[in-house]
Amino acid sequence: MPHGWFDVLRQVALFAAAYLAYRLVRGWSRVTRTPRSRTARDLISLERTLHVFVEPSIQAWASGSHFLMVLCSWLYVNAQTT
Repeated sequence: MPHGWFDVLRQVALFAAAYLAYRLVRGWSRVTRTPRSRTARDLISLERTLHVFVEPSIQAWASGSHFLMVLCSWLYVNAQTT
């Protein structure tokens, strides 16, 4: 504890506030999910019609490479927190 107990409590409080905000946004998104889900289904249908729906094949390819999965996970975490 380089800055004492107050610093520890402050960091725990900040983490708890961030987690509470995450839970609130997640709950809000569940309530308002229906229009977005419909839009997503419409977009996937359009991509299939145009024969450009490639996300499942790209994900299957990427999932087979441990290095690529670790790299993407690292990039995702750092893009969120930097």
